[in-house]
Amino acid sequence: MIIDQLRKIKFEPYRLWQPPLTVPVAIDELVNRFLGHPWQKDYGSARNLVFPIGIIDRPFKHDQPPWTVDTSGPGANVLILGAGGSGKTTALQTLICSAALTHTPEQVQFYCLAYSSTALTTVARFPHVGEVAGPTDPYGVRRTVAELLALVRERKRSFLEHGIASMEMFRRRKFGGEAGPVPNDGFGDVYLVIDNYRALAEENEVLIEQVNLIINQGPSFGVHVVVTADRESELRPPVRSGFGSRVELRLAAVEDAKLVRSRFAKDVPVKPGRGMVAVNYVRLDSDPQAGLHTLVARPALGSTPDNVFESDSVVAAVSRLTTAQAPPVRRLPARFGVEQVRELAARDTRQGVGVGGIAWAISELDLQPVYLNFAENSHLMVTGRRECGRTTTLATIMSEIGRLYAPGASSAPPPPPGRPSAQVWLVDPRRQLLTALGSDYVEKFAYNLDGVVAMMGELSAALAGREPPPGLSAEELLSRSWWSGPEIFLIVDDIQQLPPGFDSPLHKVVPFVNRAADVGLHVIVTRTFGGWSSAGSDPMLRALHQANAPLLVMDADPDEGFIRGKMKGGPLPRGRGLLMAEDTGVFVQVAATEWRR
Repeated sequence: MIIDQLRKIKFEPYRLWQPPLTVPVAIDELVNRFLGHPWQKDYGSARNLVFPIGIIDRPFKHDQPPWTVDTSGPGANVLILGAGGSGKTTALQTLICSAALTHTPEQVQFYCLAYSSTALTTVARFPHVGEVAGPTDPYGVRRTVAELLALVRERKRSFLEHGIASMEMFRRRKFGGEAGPVPNDGFGDVYLVIDNYRALAEENEVLIEQVNLIINQGPSFGVHVVVTADRESELRPPVRSGFGSRVELRLAAVEDAKLVRSRFAKDVPVKPGRGMVAVNYVRLDSDPQAGLHTLVARPALGSTPDNVFESDSVVAAVSRLTTAQAPPVRRLPARFGVEQVRELAARDTRQGVGVGGIAWAISELDLQPVYLNFAENSHLMVTGRRECGRTTTLATIMSEIGRLYAPGASSAPPPPPGRPSAQVWLVDPRRQLLTALGSDYVEKFAYNLDGVVAMMGELSAALAGREPPPGLSAEELLSRSWWSGPEIFLIVDDIQQLPPGFDSPLHKVVPFVNRAADVGLHVIVTRTFGGWSSAGSDPMLRALHQANAPLLVMDADPDEGFIRGKMKGGPLPRGRGLLMAEDTGVFVQVAATEWRR
């Protein structure tokens, strides 16, 4: 009877020895231990960005406190290091589950790039998660990065506009009740989660530069980056110092250990989720880098079996407490009409991007119009495989010429005062563009070799008459006052159908490519992608390259290698392309237009 009565007393005896780190604790049990009460109580009341992800074994303290990651200050970005099979992806799942149990979808949002496995898809249904994309969805990956980069740039502007000096002030105003305006961008603290940084970097050179920009600039504006890697050397040098928070699991190379000495890092067992942290309490006569063993929590509720690592149970529990949802990643439609681009262009107030000029595509980066910015370059090259939309690109540009310019063919009436005029010289071997513009714009067109040769002779003579004479003043050179007339557009579709090298019928016009601004010339050329590495044998393409003309690479074969700098082409849907400038690239969707072929 006495024993029965004693059993009814809520008394926990002091445990000298804690349980071994063999079975990971469930995430809800860990969060409850961290908060000191059930996670559902005062849900979302946390005022920091500290997430418990596991337990730390402290044998000399006789306890196992929560292992936490603090992303609210210098530790805004998180690096998770570990060998293959060490549990890096599970650590990501656990971190996201922990954030979802302690913060609302208005406070934190996650956007995930899963390049290691499909395990991260189990967190996709969290209301806190706006996107989970992987290598099978390259467009989703690009748009996710573009959306967060755009948020960083927008907050640079909006923080200044609203007088916000730091993210701490932003959080106090938005969630802490402090008076003052905040940007209405729909986001709180945003986390870009990249599972396997190296795989992403190897697949997309353009994208990794954008990611690195977010790593370096994002934390000041509430955009964090969480990445996993086997080795620290897999990170690009400019961002290796950009991670203030660090999780070290069983390392692929103990030389990467920074939290503990490498000789102690060797002691981490070969079990998923096991790691080490530095001694986090004062202990006399001990090495602070001796290390304490850790174990990542299981990203599932305690009501599930110990072998369940899917997060469905946590998703269901959180979804019962909130109806909010992280903003989804915006995506371009498969087809974007030229009229839609014109509507966006009419509202565009940006500076220095060619606003008011030929709007021919939409940028994936910010979903804003892309212009032929003649202030920077007078030309454009387009390449891609069959049926990728090369000719449609030309048709759209010609449609825009008809909208922005007065007819400039010799048969056209004089243009209205103050309105520029355009004259098109068209090389169209497949005769697909003959109706894209009227005869009052098209001065000449040719579709066979003899016709092209004759036409280029006439065009070169016309351009020669526009060259600046000697003795002009600086003012005359700047105003281009030595000639008047229409802007001349030389449009060549499928240049590969013309003889290359010294036999090229375009060679008479080539000398004017680098002097295009002086003579009012714009060259727009398309070519099939096959054999692009040998395209330099064509004098026109070589001259355009030397003039640093933008290059739109549509659907292409990545095995062709680097096309410009470290940028490659790749498989893309119709109308989509990578617009390469001298050392940068951005994916665009060409506006579609209808014309009678």
